[in-house]
Amino acid sequence: MIEFREISNTNIVELTIDGSISGAEFDELVAKIEAAIRQHGTLRILEHIRSFGGMPVAKVWDDIKFGFKNMKNFSHAAVVADQKWIELFTRAAKTFVSAEVRYFNETDIEQARECLRSRLPV
Repeated sequence: MIEFREISNTNIVELTIDGSISGAEFDELVAKIEAAIRQHGTLRILEHIRSFGGMPVAKVWDDIKFGFKNMKNFSHAAVVADQKWIELFTRAAKTFVSAEVRYFNETDIEQARECLRSRLPV
């Protein structure tokens, strides 16, 4: 399941992932993010990963293509989770993207939000 939320009067979007993601959910999310990019140009994104139960293999490839296509459209990313593998993945991904990316533990979600609101380096 994915929840998508735009923060009023900002270019911040929040995603909450909890469990598996269906192909339809992924496609709907991409459409919402693309609409937000058209509206704001560049986005700041908070990804709150409570749990991740996977998604269809074809959508993994679509996710990679989407990421490369839109890399320049994200200035800041805050990843919030408590899974060590997500922290390691986030740290590794930082070297491949132009956005400022930072990992936060679940208990620090408000700090992650504040970093995005204030446009401080995450």
